[in-house]
Amino acid sequence: MSLFVSDPQSSVSLKIIPNRTQHFTSKSLSLSCEEKRNSTRWRLKRYREKAVESECGSNWGSIAGSTCTIRSTSEKDSGVYWCESGSGEYSNAVNITVEVGPLILESLAYPKTEGDCDSTLYKYISGNK
Repeated sequence: MSLFVSDPQSSVSLKIIPNRTQHFTSKSLSLSCEEKRNSTRWRLKRYREKAVESECGSNWGSIAGSTCTIRSTSEKDSGVYWCESGSGEYSNAVNITVEVGPLILESLAYPKTEGDCDSTLYKYISGNK
């Protein structure tokens, strides 16, 4: 399941797989900038520990096409993620938290639409301390 986070005025959406804002350590997380119309090249960025970090692939994650993949998440991957163009346009930002576990509240990164079931989901992984 994936999640799109976008501003109707922006020409890009931030896509997050899996579709949630809280993640366990040692799991894969993929983020991509999905263009709604032709525009300049988009880069995925993150804000962590009081600084904006360079785009994906420089010091964190690996880039393939328009998708940035963090193959084994750690707590240091917690931060605010967004897509940004060279001309200063940007997508909505999403605050992603990576926890050691064993129990996290699974919050969707994007609100459900009207008519969807409203439920809270907790995930438990045994063996994590």
